[in-house]
Amino acid sequence: MKQVLLLVFLLYSFASSGQIESWKDPQTNRINELAPSAHSFPFRNYGFAQKNEWEKSEYCVLLNGKWYFKWSENPGCRPVNFFEKGFDISTWSSIDVPSNWQMKGYGTPIYTNVKYPFPENPPFPPEHYNPVGSYKRAFEIPDNWKGKSVRIHFGGVNSAFNVWVNGGFVGYSEDSKTSSEFDITKYIQKGANDISVEVFRWCDGSYLEDQDMWRLSGIERDVYLYALPDNFLEDYFIRASLDSSTYSKGTLEIDFEFEKSKGNYRLVVADLEANDTLINYENKISSRENTLKFDDLNIESWSSEDPKLYQVFISIYDTSESLLAVHSQKVGFRRVDILNGQLCINGKPILIKGVNRHEHDPVHGHVVSEESMIKDIELMKKHNINAVRASHYPNDPGWYELCDLYGLYVVDEANIESHAMGSLWNDGYSLDRTLGNNPIWKKAHFERTESMFEGNKNFTSIIIWSLGNEAGSGVNFENTAQYLKMNDPERPVQYEQAWLEPYTDIVAPMYPKIEHLKEFVSLEDPRPLIMCEYMHAMGNSVGNLHDYWALIKKEPSLQGGFIWDWIDQGLLQHTSNGKEYWAVGGDFGPPSTPSDGDFCANGLVFADRTVKPHLKEVKKVYQYFDFKLDTSKSELTIHNDYFFTSSEQFLFKYEVLADGETVKAGYMDVPVISPGKHTTVLIDEIIGEVGEEREVFFNVYAQLKSDKPWAEKGFTVAYEQFLTQSAKAKKIILSRAANGSLEIYEHTNYLKISGVDFSYRINKASGNIAGLTYCGYDMMKSELALNLWRVPTNNDRGAGIHEKLSVWNNPEVVIDTIIVKQVNESEIVIECRGNVNDRRAEYTHVYNFFPDGSVHIDVSFDKIDENLPEVPRLGLKFQMPAQYKNMSWYGRGPHESYRDRKSSALIGLYTDNVANQHTPYVMPQESGNKTDVRWMSLYNDNGTGIIIQGIKPLEMSAYPYSQKLLNNGLSHN
Repeated sequence: MKQVLLLVFLLYSFASSGQIESWKDPQTNRINELAPSAHSFPFRNYGFAQKNEWEKSEYCVLLNGKWYFKWSENPGCRPVNFFEKGFDISTWSSIDVPSNWQMKGYGTPIYTNVKYPFPENPPFPPEHYNPVGSYKRAFEIPDNWKGKSVRIHFGGVNSAFNVWVNGGFVGYSEDSKTSSEFDITKYIQKGANDISVEVFRWCDGSYLEDQDMWRLSGIERDVYLYALPDNFLEDYFIRASLDSSTYSKGTLEIDFEFEKSKGNYRLVVADLEANDTLINYENKISSRENTLKFDDLNIESWSSEDPKLYQVFISIYDTSESLLAVHSQKVGFRRVDILNGQLCINGKPILIKGVNRHEHDPVHGHVVSEESMIKDIELMKKHNINAVRASHYPNDPGWYELCDLYGLYVVDEANIESHAMGSLWNDGYSLDRTLGNNPIWKKAHFERTESMFEGNKNFTSIIIWSLGNEAGSGVNFENTAQYLKMNDPERPVQYEQAWLEPYTDIVAPMYPKIEHLKEFVSLEDPRPLIMCEYMHAMGNSVGNLHDYWALIKKEPSLQGGFIWDWIDQGLLQHTSNGKEYWAVGGDFGPPSTPSDGDFCANGLVFADRTVKPHLKEVKKVYQYFDFKLDTSKSELTIHNDYFFTSSEQFLFKYEVLADGETVKAGYMDVPVISPGKHTTVLIDEIIGEVGEEREVFFNVYAQLKSDKPWAEKGFTVAYEQFLTQSAKAKKIILSRAANGSLEIYEHTNYLKISGVDFSYRINKASGNIAGLTYCGYDMMKSELALNLWRVPTNNDRGAGIHEKLSVWNNPEVVIDTIIVKQVNESEIVIECRGNVNDRRAEYTHVYNFFPDGSVHIDVSFDKIDENLPEVPRLGLKFQMPAQYKNMSWYGRGPHESYRDRKSSALIGLYTDNVANQHTPYVMPQESGNKTDVRWMSLYNDNGTGIIIQGIKPLEMSAYPYSQKLLNNGLSHN
């Protein structure tokens, strides 16, 4: 059944005496481990098989739970003979399996991006500090397992382990992210048994596990025993595809590998939703390996939009027709091709609206629950994400099952990254240094790729294989690419570091600029380009996503990409007073602990999976309906950008807003739009007559017509907003009333302008408004001052922007002249002229005061010295007392928006609390900005406050913290 790529593994020697221990030897990755095969369980009845409830089978013993545990700082002080019968473990602690021992208080969680978390000396792992976890527990063999072969399954152990049963050495395995199985039949006994597992934090394989993530250790996935029937499937490969001409008929090809060549088998392929049987086939088992093929099947195809699944049952009977085993697999019929230089699903070019995802839990580390997986998928689907890259290792099998069920395209990636052996920051990935071109590491590269493929080959959602990440190029990757293409010709193979080399079917660059994408298009390369990583969603980020997608939608060879990344890898910790915070690199261990700080906080969602503002922009840019309005014709064009879904599944809602208030709403009658097609709707009668003095917007929404597994009926999947009428006359919130009179008083240090119930105070030294009193309320805690600074974001700091532009942080402003003019009793004008940073820039602001308490402020700033860097922000800032905690505004909202990230925030009327405007990014930084703001008010619970209005729309923000405090960085307290 399997095609084996012949590899020559070179022998080598070290200048040391004695046998090399397995955990130090890159040539020894498995000892006594069974050959990798498809994830499957030999059920004894159809009920458990249909639901894949292997843990409920009487022929399964789940070993999850409490184990005895001993943590040792290094291999030299580990209890080397703890596996022996009668070994005293009375003083040992207990630990949960699965878990990472660092999350249980043993050792130090370490986060690094590129650098290894230990001294680099391949292939040798460290010995002075290399903790070892010794695990031990008892188990019982059920009476009905007598005479049966028994295997043990480890879903994932980080990073390498030895296992013993009843004192007998069973085997060894490394590769933290793929499963391992061993035959323990000869080691078990009737009744009580014990198992011992020795886990090394780092092994030689750790040089291939240098991913940008927390470096944690332990038994991370399920552990269980299972008893085998007299005959079963050792392996099978299901290829459910479509015909290559019409893509309307199903083809099914299955390779079987039976344990024995005797008895009978039955193949049933069922549509359980429709209670229909697609295939019912029986035959004798004439040989251990067999292949079946069926063509011209009447099926519904699978895609991320409509993930139709069928259930395959493979039953094995003995010669007397008694059922021995049932293997079950859910599959979808879909075809993956690269046609005319484009990645195609079911014959149609698609766009990858993707994201990278680490397996991460803020409490449990690398141990993720099914509930968190479902939460991730529901959020992804709700935000129009259709693809996920398993970065940078094979995931728990349950993840792929859920992606099959809910509909997500998956790039599955081998657990290979040796970033520190070469990178853009480390003399490049030179072939004489990278492990990808080193023959000593050929076997390890191959076996990790083989484990990924063999285990996950039957999951429909996997449409692309990835050879690894940031590990250079070389012959080792050429060999693994050849192996995958030989064994699975339909699925494409990609690898970022292959660049334009022929062994990658997809050009998969990392963080290309838009001009680089244009350069690729000009090459007319016959392959598609799909960015394996782009945007880098660290902190306040994901600006100009719309610009990328404008080019992607224009050029057929550009087919999208995977945003880095899905979730902040923060770990939940508590301050001394019990306050929760997200810990990052550097928050654990002594100062010498290797760390790359908060570079692990790159997510579109926070560590607890709450949504960040920039995920809303992703949803908007990734949406599948494109709306255009021709205002001259009142003609709305709706383009259906789905690849397989008609608009019949959606309702189209509209709203008419006048000055931000909804004056009309309802649903439009829209003809059915086929995938890739468009229609037009006249909206003049829908909008109707609105007073010409009002600003009018037309909002349109596409909403689910019925429930989906990931969202309820009425959920909005796409939307757009159009300005259909500008106000004929500028609506002034502030009246600038001419009635009444103003008085001005000059004091030594300030000017005071007074009217009925209010007064302003101008600081003569700074020229700033230093105080405002209204009806007895003091409205200001600081001066209204020139602001040329924006608190740096993570990406600003990464690019050194905070240093390059630091001249604008707290600039020195000197007022040269103050001119006071009382135009009449109802208007006072004060003009302040000055300079900034020793006359390298000029600054003028003019105040016009009116009797109703309003003031018109006109600010001008002119950079005289052209050698000065760009100005981060031009505006004014001041502080108000804490009681003015409420805010309303007419502008974009409700979430934060910026000039390069605002399409998701619609213009409207919004009300909120100032405290909610701060986005709690792991590193304090700029947040909460509002764009296209017509006016904003800040007021106390009595409704007393101020209103700020621009002559034209402005950007405004209100923070619960001072700019200085944010700039200096808030502590966890």
